[in-house]
Amino acid sequence: MELLNSHSKNVIIIDDDPAINASMSRFLTLAGYQCHVFGSAVGVISFIKEHTEFLTTPSCIVCDNQMSGMTGLQLQEALQDKDINVPLILISGESDVHEVASGFRKGAIDFLIKPLDVNKLEQATEKALAYHSTQLQSTSSKSILASRVALLTPREREVARLVAKGHTNLGVALNLNIALRTVKLHRHRALKKLNASGLVDLVKISELVDL
Repeated sequence: MELLNSHSKNVIIIDDDPAINASMSRFLTLAGYQCHVFGSAVGVISFIKEHTEFLTTPSCIVCDNQMSGMTGLQLQEALQDKDINVPLILISGESDVHEVASGFRKGAIDFLIKPLDVNKLEQATEKALAYHSTQLQSTSSKSILASRVALLTPREREVARLVAKGHTNLGVALNLNIALRTVKLHRHRALKKLNASGLVDLVKISELVDL
């Protein structure tokens, strides 16, 4: 198995029918995606754990539901149990469409019916990758903000928390039993460390991470 390219849009394709795997892989590769093909869902969790780039690069999984060893729905449960947030697209035949619809309601990003329409396959793949990209950006933003919050002294953090909750400088001073000028100093330092321009930014930060 080749290593992931961190600049690619990565797609894991899982189907126990080699012809379907080859067809999906050929189409999505020509469409510009980097494909990783599996004949079973059993080894997918281990693969993702070994190649953690999947957790930092826009990626998704296209998986048939009815397979021996592990079904698509069982893979969905395993991904959730392991807290692996790679979007899943389920594929089904007409016979188990209601079962896959249940998986869709439980968090699958989309589900497709065989025989596959390649245009719908590409649309679902792009939808899943866009969703994952948004997730990754949100996670990255939270990580950056958390690192900035860690720079605050305990007192700066207390002041920032109260200000974000709507307290005035005077209210903060009375609440913490400190001088008003001390509140202003801590507020100024906290805003600078958080790279926040004012109250609006501070409120937004408090909604994303714990102050």
